[in-house]
Amino acid sequence: MRNLIKTIKMTTMLYRQPRRIGDVIEYQGEIWLIIGIQWVAITYSQLEIEYDQFPARKQKQS
Repeated sequence: MRNLIKTIKMTTMLYRQPRRIGDVIEYQGEIWLIIGIQWVAITYSQLEIEYDQFPARKQKQS
């Protein structure tokens, strides 16, 4: 199990609710559980966040 924890950077508009610790998201065909926030930056009207993620389960192949 290499690279068990992955860091993913997401950018949203400042007025939108960002993802929270414990949320589950889909990224590159896999389901990931957000386990931490590594870095946050506010640039004009954008919010950039780097999340630490753990694979929750594999996405089913159709």
